[in-house]
Amino acid sequence: MSPVHQTASFVFTETVNFYSGQDNQAFSILLSLLMPSWTFIGYDASAHVAEETLDSYKQASRGIILSITVSAIGGLAMILALTFSIVDLDSVLGSTYPAPLMQYFLDATNGNAQVATLLMTIIVGANYFAGLSAICANSRMIYAFCRDSALGGPLSKFLYYTSPRTKLPVRTIFFSTFLANCILAIGFGSNQGLQVAASIATIGMMTAYSIPIFCRLTFARTVFKKGEFHLGPFSEVIGWIAVVWTCFLFVLLCLPYSYPVTAANFNYASVLIGGLTFFSGSAWIFNARFWFRGPVPHVSEDEVLVMEQNMAKKTDA
Repeated sequence: MSPVHQTASFVFTETVNFYSGQDNQAFSILLSLLMPSWTFIGYDASAHVAEETLDSYKQASRGIILSITVSAIGGLAMILALTFSIVDLDSVLGSTYPAPLMQYFLDATNGNAQVATLLMTIIVGANYFAGLSAICANSRMIYAFCRDSALGGPLSKFLYYTSPRTKLPVRTIFFSTFLANCILAIGFGSNQGLQVAASIATIGMMTAYSIPIFCRLTFARTVFKKGEFHLGPFSEVIGWIAVVWTCFLFVLLCLPYSYPVTAANFNYASVLIGGLTFFSGSAWIFNARFWFRGPVPHVSEDEVLVMEQNMAKKTDA
């Protein structure tokens, strides 16, 4: 479809420093890790719905591996198709469209607005379904917090609700959708604000992933019980790589994206993360630690086993 196709040399070796405002090419490449890192959040969604899944001790791990595999193959194919079909890089980077990808599609289709809009609609649809996955995971986390009364009495009691008809935590779904739309609204006023939100989301999720890995490698090294799926002798090596990489990203994603640094382009992620850490830490020290007693057990392991056996019988029937 594209009237021009780039060479393999351009696709795999060419680098363009368009936005950063400084000449260090290696540092510019590191700064570009924000969006690729942001795409990694959410692949644990299958773990968040494990309580609603048959044989969750096996299926949750398989879901995570499958999501990574499919995303890696599909993402690589899409990136190669996009980069090989670039017509005019300056036109894309200097586009007046809020999403430069729209300009790319217009260039690649010889200005055919209908086809470009259709392609953009596919991208928007993919992002929409990715957002649904994130909301699904987030709503289950909020539901779990409310079940343990971790959000305070009144709010936890209100949100800890399952619809009798759908068997879904509808209140936490609507609540997480509302919060997500509040964050998305930032993008209408400031693209920089949306980048900061992406940085905070990436840092927060990566940190949340790494804390249990770090605890597994240190404090629980001798007492940790392996599950149905594990990495065997490679577990510790991969675990430490994940922890070190997360620490590196934590620092990198708090750095400014553009230079010289001004109040308009400053990366406020570090300030907001520091403020959130201070607020949550203070809330725990001065309040929550006096009344929060940890997860509340509702069923025993034997009861879970019986329920899974009954579900298996119904499925086979």
